[in-house]
Amino acid sequence: MRLPPLFLFFRPSPAVRAPTAGRHPPLSRAGSASSPRSSPRWPGADSWAWADLYEDPSADLAPGGPDDLFTGDELEHLEVVFGELERTARPTTPAARRAAHRRPKHGGRGAVPGSTGCHPPPVAGTVGPMAIRAVVWDVDDTLFDYTTADREGMRAYLLAEELLARYASVEEALAHWREVTDVQWARFAAGEVDFETQRRDRIRVFLERELTDTEADDWFGRYLVHYEAAWSLFPDVLPVLDALATSHRHAVLSNSSLHVQDRKLRALGVHDRFEAILCAAELGVSKPEAGAFLAACEALALPPDQVAYVGDHPEIDGRGAAEAGLLSVWIDRGGVYATAEPPVGPRRIISLDELPALLGGDTRFGARSGIG
Repeated sequence: MRLPPLFLFFRPSPAVRAPTAGRHPPLSRAGSASSPRSSPRWPGADSWAWADLYEDPSADLAPGGPDDLFTGDELEHLEVVFGELERTARPTTPAARRAAHRRPKHGGRGAVPGSTGCHPPPVAGTVGPMAIRAVVWDVDDTLFDYTTADREGMRAYLLAEELLARYASVEEALAHWREVTDVQWARFAAGEVDFETQRRDRIRVFLERELTDTEADDWFGRYLVHYEAAWSLFPDVLPVLDALATSHRHAVLSNSSLHVQDRKLRALGVHDRFEAILCAAELGVSKPEAGAFLAACEALALPPDQVAYVGDHPEIDGRGAAEAGLLSVWIDRGGVYATAEPPVGPRRIISLDELPALLGGDTRFGARSGIG
Protein backbone atom coordinates (compact mmCIF):
# COMPACT_ATOMS: atom_id res chain seq x y z
CA MET A 1 0.00 0.00 0.00
CA ARG A 2 1.23 3.52 -0.76
CA LEU A 3 0.69 6.51 1.53
CA PRO A 4 0.89 10.12 0.30
CA PRO A 5 4.45 11.49 -0.08
CA LEU A 6 3.94 13.67 2.99
CA PHE A 7 4.00 10.48 5.05
CA LEU A 8 7.77 10.37 4.52
CA PHE A 9 8.13 13.45 6.67
CA PHE A 10 6.77 11.80 9.82
CA ARG A 11 8.03 9.10 12.15
CA PRO A 12 5.33 7.01 13.88
CA SER A 13 5.34 7.80 17.58
CA PRO A 14 6.74 5.02 19.82
CA ALA A 15 3.65 5.51 21.94
CA VAL A 16 1.56 4.45 18.94
CA ARG A 17 3.68 1.53 17.77
CA ALA A 18 6.94 0.42 19.26
CA PRO A 19 9.32 -1.30 16.81
CA THR A 20 9.36 -5.07 17.07
CA ALA A 21 12.21 -7.46 16.45
CA GLY A 22 12.80 -8.39 12.84
CA ARG A 23 11.05 -5.35 11.39
CA HIS A 24 12.80 -2.85 9.21
CA PRO A 25 13.60 0.57 10.74
CA PRO A 26 10.76 2.98 10.01
CA LEU A 27 10.69 5.20 6.94
CA SER A 28 13.71 3.70 5.20
CA ARG A 29 14.41 3.60 1.48
CA ALA A 30 16.08 0.95 -0.63
CA GLY A 31 16.32 -1.33 2.40
CA SER A 32 18.56 1.04 4.44
CA ALA A 33 17.61 2.68 7.72
CA SER A 34 16.93 6.40 7.93
CA SER A 35 20.10 8.26 8.81
CA PRO A 36 20.38 11.56 10.73
CA ARG A 37 20.81 14.67 8.67
CA SER A 38 22.41 17.98 9.56
CA SER A 39 19.47 20.17 8.53
CA PRO A 40 17.05 21.42 11.23
CA ARG A 41 13.90 19.35 11.69
CA TRP A 42 10.41 20.01 12.89
CA PRO A 43 9.78 18.63 16.40
CA GLY A 44 8.92 14.93 16.27
CA ALA A 45 9.84 14.53 12.61
CA ASP A 46 12.07 11.87 11.16
CA SER A 47 15.42 12.84 9.64
CA TRP A 48 13.99 13.38 6.18
CA ALA A 49 14.32 17.01 5.03
CA TRP A 50 11.55 18.86 3.22
CA ALA A 51 13.36 18.36 -0.08
CA ASP A 52 12.83 14.59 0.16
CA LEU A 53 9.08 15.08 0.04
CA TYR A 54 9.12 16.73 -3.35
CA GLU A 55 12.28 15.61 -5.16
CA ASP A 56 11.07 12.03 -5.52
CA PRO A 57 7.47 11.70 -4.35
CA SER A 58 6.93 8.63 -6.51
CA ALA A 59 9.64 6.55 -4.82
CA ASP A 60 8.47 3.36 -3.11
CA LEU A 61 9.02 2.84 0.55
CA ALA A 62 11.42 0.02 1.30
CA PRO A 63 10.19 -3.37 2.45
CA GLY A 64 9.12 -3.06 6.01
CA GLY A 65 7.29 0.19 5.19
CA PRO A 66 3.82 1.20 6.42
CA ASP A 67 2.18 -2.17 5.68
CA ASP A 68 4.67 -3.82 8.02
CA LEU A 69 4.62 -1.08 10.66
CA PHE A 70 0.91 -0.42 11.14
CA THR A 71 -2.28 -2.36 11.56
CA GLY A 72 -5.02 -2.08 8.99
CA ASP A 73 -7.05 0.34 11.13
CA GLU A 74 -3.97 2.51 11.70
CA LEU A 75 -3.19 2.63 8.00
CA GLU A 76 -6.75 3.59 7.13
CA HIS A 77 -6.58 6.43 9.65
CA LEU A 78 -3.19 7.59 8.36
CA GLU A 79 -4.45 7.69 4.79
CA VAL A 80 -7.19 10.10 5.80
CA VAL A 81 -4.94 12.28 7.96
CA PHE A 82 -2.04 12.57 5.53
CA GLY A 83 -4.30 12.99 2.54
CA GLU A 84 -5.79 16.06 4.20
CA LEU A 85 -2.37 17.37 5.25
CA GLU A 86 -1.00 16.96 1.74
CA ARG A 87 -4.01 18.73 0.27
CA THR A 88 -3.71 21.76 2.58
CA ALA A 89 0.01 22.03 3.26
CA ARG A 90 1.92 20.94 0.19
CA PRO A 91 3.45 23.81 -1.81
CA THR A 92 2.07 23.93 -5.32
CA THR A 93 4.86 25.67 -7.23
CA PRO A 94 8.63 25.08 -7.49
CA ALA A 95 9.30 28.48 -5.91
CA ALA A 96 7.05 27.68 -2.97
CA ARG A 97 8.67 24.27 -2.58
CA ARG A 98 12.14 25.81 -2.46
CA ALA A 99 10.94 28.34 0.10
CA ALA A 100 9.47 25.55 2.22
CA HIS A 101 12.90 23.93 2.50
CA ARG A 102 14.42 26.91 4.33
CA ARG A 103 14.45 27.19 8.11
CA PRO A 104 15.24 30.06 10.45
CA LYS A 105 18.54 29.42 12.18
CA HIS A 106 18.43 28.53 15.87
CA GLY A 107 18.82 31.76 17.79
CA GLY A 108 19.15 33.70 14.53
CA ARG A 109 18.54 37.39 14.10
CA GLY A 110 15.08 38.38 15.10
CA ALA A 111 14.31 35.12 16.89
CA VAL A 112 12.43 35.32 20.15
CA PRO A 113 14.86 34.56 23.01
CA GLY A 114 14.56 30.90 23.87
CA SER A 115 12.89 30.03 20.59
CA THR A 116 14.27 27.25 18.38
CA GLY A 117 12.74 28.62 15.20
CA CYS A 118 11.18 25.21 14.44
CA HIS A 119 7.41 25.05 14.22
CA PRO A 120 5.24 22.56 12.35
CA PRO A 121 3.31 23.98 9.41
CA PRO A 122 -0.19 24.84 10.68
CA VAL A 123 -3.36 24.16 8.78
CA ALA A 124 -4.14 27.77 7.93
CA GLY A 125 -6.80 29.68 6.07
CA THR A 126 -6.56 30.78 2.48
CA VAL A 127 -6.85 34.16 0.81
CA GLY A 128 -6.40 33.76 -2.91
CA PRO A 129 -4.43 30.82 -4.32
CA MET A 130 -1.94 30.40 -1.42
CA ALA A 131 -2.53 29.48 2.21
CA ILE A 132 -1.79 32.23 4.72
CA ARG A 133 0.31 30.45 7.34
CA ALA A 134 1.61 33.32 9.44
CA VAL A 135 0.68 36.79 10.62
CA VAL A 136 3.33 39.45 11.17
CA TRP A 137 2.26 42.31 13.39
CA ASP A 138 3.11 45.94 13.80
CA VAL A 139 3.15 46.94 17.50
CA ASP A 140 2.41 50.61 18.15
CA ASP A 141 -1.22 51.55 17.50
CA THR A 142 -1.86 48.04 16.15
CA LEU A 143 -1.46 45.79 19.20
CA PHE A 144 -0.44 48.43 21.73
CA ASP A 145 -2.44 51.64 22.22
CA TYR A 146 0.56 53.91 21.74
CA THR A 147 -1.35 57.11 21.00
CA THR A 148 -3.33 56.99 24.24
CA ALA A 149 -0.31 56.01 26.34
CA ASP A 150 1.82 58.74 24.78
CA ARG A 151 -0.83 61.43 25.30
CA GLU A 152 -1.68 60.43 28.85
CA GLY A 153 1.96 59.95 29.78
CA MET A 154 3.04 63.29 28.35
CA ARG A 155 0.05 65.08 29.90
CA ALA A 156 1.00 63.77 33.35
CA TYR A 157 4.67 64.58 32.80
CA LEU A 158 4.08 68.16 31.61
CA LEU A 159 1.90 68.83 34.63
CA ALA A 160 4.41 67.25 37.03
CA GLU A 161 7.34 69.21 35.54
CA GLU A 162 5.33 72.45 35.20
CA LEU A 163 6.15 72.73 31.50
CA LEU A 164 2.86 74.19 30.28
CA ALA A 165 3.56 77.89 30.79
CA ARG A 166 4.31 78.62 27.13
CA TYR A 167 1.22 76.80 25.82
CA ALA A 168 -2.35 78.02 25.71
CA SER A 169 -3.61 74.58 26.74
CA VAL A 170 -2.56 71.02 27.45
CA GLU A 171 -3.97 70.00 24.07
CA GLU A 172 -1.74 72.51 22.29
CA ALA A 173 1.30 71.11 24.08
CA LEU A 174 0.35 67.54 23.21
CA ALA A 175 -0.21 68.46 19.55
CA HIS A 176 3.25 70.04 19.46
CA TRP A 177 4.82 66.93 21.02
CA ARG A 178 3.13 64.70 18.44
CA GLU A 179 4.23 66.92 15.56
CA VAL A 180 7.85 66.93 16.75
CA THR A 181 7.72 63.16 17.29
CA ASP A 182 6.47 62.53 13.75
CA VAL A 183 9.19 64.71 12.18
CA GLN A 184 12.03 63.13 14.15
CA TRP A 185 10.70 59.62 13.60
CA ALA A 186 10.62 60.26 9.85
CA ARG A 187 14.33 61.16 10.01
CA PHE A 188 15.05 57.85 11.73
CA ALA A 189 12.92 55.88 9.26
CA ALA A 190 14.81 57.51 6.38
CA GLY A 191 18.13 56.45 7.88
CA GLU A 192 19.30 60.02 8.58
CA VAL A 193 19.83 59.41 12.32
CA ASP A 194 19.95 56.45 14.66
CA PHE A 195 17.27 55.54 17.17
CA GLU A 196 18.83 57.25 20.19
CA THR A 197 19.58 60.44 18.24
CA GLN A 198 15.97 60.83 17.05
CA ARG A 199 14.80 60.44 20.64
CA ARG A 200 17.22 63.10 21.96
CA ASP A 201 16.52 65.50 19.09
CA ARG A 202 12.80 65.11 19.71
CA ILE A 203 13.29 66.50 23.23
CA ARG A 204 15.62 69.32 22.12
CA VAL A 205 13.18 70.51 19.45
CA PHE A 206 10.18 70.20 21.76
CA LEU A 207 11.86 72.18 24.56
CA GLU A 208 13.55 74.56 22.08
CA ARG A 209 16.85 74.45 23.91
CA GLU A 210 20.21 72.71 23.70
CA LEU A 211 20.70 69.66 25.88
CA THR A 212 23.61 67.28 26.27
CA ASP A 213 22.93 63.66 25.49
CA THR A 214 22.86 62.87 29.19
CA GLU A 215 20.39 65.69 29.91
CA ALA A 216 18.12 64.56 27.07
CA ASP A 217 18.27 60.95 28.27
CA ASP A 218 17.40 61.98 31.82
CA TRP A 219 14.43 64.07 30.60
CA PHE A 220 13.12 61.17 28.53
CA GLY A 221 13.63 58.75 31.40
CA ARG A 222 11.35 60.84 33.64
CA TYR A 223 8.74 60.96 30.88
CA LEU A 224 8.91 57.16 30.51
CA VAL A 225 7.69 56.67 34.08
CA HIS A 226 4.39 58.36 33.20
CA TYR A 227 4.22 56.87 29.70
CA GLU A 228 4.69 53.27 30.84
CA ALA A 229 2.07 53.69 33.56
CA ALA A 230 -0.47 54.18 30.74
CA TRP A 231 0.54 51.10 28.66
CA SER A 232 -2.27 48.81 27.51
CA LEU A 233 -3.26 46.53 24.65
CA PHE A 234 -6.29 47.29 22.52
CA PRO A 235 -9.31 45.26 23.71
CA ASP A 236 -9.47 43.22 20.48
CA VAL A 237 -5.85 41.99 20.66
CA LEU A 238 -5.98 39.05 23.07
CA PRO A 239 -9.18 37.59 21.54
CA VAL A 240 -7.70 37.56 18.03
CA LEU A 241 -4.34 36.15 19.19
CA ASP A 242 -6.24 33.39 20.99
CA ALA A 243 -8.41 32.71 17.94
CA LEU A 244 -5.40 32.39 15.62
CA ALA A 245 -3.03 30.72 18.09
CA THR A 246 -3.22 27.22 16.61
CA SER A 247 -3.99 28.02 12.98
CA HIS A 248 -1.24 30.57 12.26
CA ARG A 249 2.29 31.38 13.29
CA HIS A 250 2.99 34.88 14.63
CA ALA A 251 5.85 37.38 14.50
CA VAL A 252 6.46 41.10 15.01
CA LEU A 253 8.00 43.65 12.65
CA SER A 254 8.38 47.15 14.09
CA ASN A 255 10.16 50.33 13.04
CA SER A 256 11.33 50.76 16.64
CA SER A 257 14.23 49.03 18.40
CA LEU A 258 14.33 45.49 19.80
CA HIS A 259 15.23 46.81 23.26
CA VAL A 260 12.08 48.95 23.35
CA GLN A 261 9.62 46.49 21.82
CA ASP A 262 10.93 43.37 23.53
CA ARG A 263 10.50 45.04 26.93
CA LYS A 264 7.08 46.42 25.96
CA LEU A 265 5.73 43.07 24.77
CA ARG A 266 6.92 41.40 27.97
CA ALA A 267 5.28 44.07 30.13
CA LEU A 268 2.03 43.65 28.19
CA GLY A 269 2.12 39.87 28.65
CA VAL A 270 2.21 38.87 24.97
CA HIS A 271 5.92 38.41 24.27
CA ASP A 272 5.70 34.62 24.12
CA ARG A 273 2.93 34.77 21.52
CA PHE A 274 5.53 35.58 18.84
CA GLU A 275 8.26 33.32 17.55
CA ALA A 276 10.23 36.18 15.98
CA ILE A 277 10.56 39.86 16.88
CA LEU A 278 12.30 42.07 14.33
CA CYS A 279 12.92 45.80 14.60
CA ALA A 280 14.30 48.37 12.18
CA ALA A 281 17.06 49.59 14.49
CA GLU A 282 18.68 46.14 14.44
CA LEU A 283 17.70 45.12 10.90
CA GLY A 284 19.21 48.22 9.31
CA VAL A 285 16.14 48.61 7.09
CA SER A 286 12.73 49.98 8.02
CA LYS A 287 9.20 49.85 6.70
CA PRO A 288 7.97 50.64 4.06
CA GLU A 289 11.09 49.21 2.39
CA ALA A 290 10.42 45.74 1.02
CA GLY A 291 13.57 44.44 2.70
CA ALA A 292 12.03 44.88 6.15
CA PHE A 293 8.96 42.80 5.28
CA LEU A 294 11.02 40.18 3.47
CA ALA A 295 13.29 39.86 6.52
CA ALA A 296 10.23 38.91 8.57
CA CYS A 297 9.24 36.31 5.97
CA GLU A 298 12.78 34.93 6.01
CA ALA A 299 12.71 34.66 9.81
CA LEU A 300 9.57 32.53 9.43
CA ALA A 301 11.01 30.55 6.49
CA LEU A 302 7.89 31.35 4.46
CA PRO A 303 7.41 33.05 1.08
CA PRO A 304 5.66 36.46 1.19
CA ASP A 305 2.44 35.16 -0.33
CA GLN A 306 1.96 32.89 2.69
CA VAL A 307 2.34 35.73 5.19
CA ALA A 308 -0.12 38.44 6.25
CA TYR A 309 1.03 41.76 7.70
CA VAL A 310 -1.22 43.80 9.99
CA GLY A 311 -0.41 47.45 10.71
CA ASP A 312 -2.09 50.78 11.42
CA HIS A 313 -0.29 53.07 8.95
CA PRO A 314 -1.87 53.05 5.47
CA GLU A 315 1.41 53.82 3.69
CA ILE A 316 4.26 52.53 5.87
CA ASP A 317 2.42 49.33 6.80
CA GLY A 318 -0.38 48.97 4.26
CA ARG A 319 1.22 49.90 0.97
CA GLY A 320 4.69 48.71 2.04
CA ALA A 321 3.54 45.18 2.88
CA ALA A 322 1.40 44.92 -0.27
CA GLU A 323 4.27 45.98 -2.53
CA ALA A 324 6.55 43.44 -0.82
CA GLY A 325 4.13 40.67 -1.80
CA LEU A 326 2.49 39.97 1.57
CA LEU A 327 -1.24 39.92 2.23
CA SER A 328 -1.48 43.45 3.61
CA VAL A 329 -4.12 44.26 6.22
CA TRP A 330 -4.58 47.87 7.28
CA ILE A 331 -6.19 48.18 10.70
CA ASP A 332 -7.93 51.56 10.60
CA ARG A 333 -8.63 52.41 14.23
CA GLY A 334 -10.01 55.86 13.41
CA GLY A 335 -6.93 57.68 14.66
CA VAL A 336 -4.65 60.16 12.92
CA TYR A 337 -4.86 58.24 9.63
CA ALA A 338 -8.65 57.91 9.57
CA THR A 339 -9.00 60.54 6.84
CA ALA A 340 -6.16 59.13 4.71
CA GLU A 341 -6.96 57.94 1.22
CA PRO A 342 -6.84 54.13 1.39
CA PRO A 343 -3.85 52.91 -0.64
CA VAL A 344 -4.29 50.32 -3.35
CA GLY A 345 -3.45 46.81 -2.16
CA PRO A 346 -4.15 46.52 1.58
CA ARG A 347 -7.37 45.03 2.92
CA ARG A 348 -8.93 47.55 5.33
CA ILE A 349 -10.47 46.46 8.63
CA ILE A 350 -11.67 48.58 11.53
CA SER A 351 -11.30 45.92 14.23
CA LEU A 352 -9.08 42.88 14.67
CA ASP A 353 -12.30 40.91 15.18
CA GLU A 354 -12.51 40.92 11.37
CA LEU A 355 -9.10 39.35 10.83
CA PRO A 356 -9.90 35.62 11.26
CA ALA A 357 -12.62 35.76 8.61
CA LEU A 358 -10.29 37.66 6.28
CA LEU A 359 -7.62 35.02 6.68
CA GLY A 360 -10.21 32.34 6.02
CA GLY A 361 -9.59 30.37 9.20
CA ASP A 362 -12.28 28.33 10.92
CA THR A 363 -12.34 30.15 14.26
CA ARG A 364 -14.85 31.20 16.87
CA PHE A 365 -15.14 34.52 15.05
CA GLY A 366 -17.08 32.98 12.21
CA ALA A 367 -17.06 30.73 9.18
CA ARG A 368 -14.53 30.61 6.39
CA SER A 369 -14.46 33.85 4.44
CA GLY A 370 -14.96 34.14 0.71
CA ILE A 371 -12.72 37.22 0.52
CA GLY A 372 -9.95 37.00 -2.02
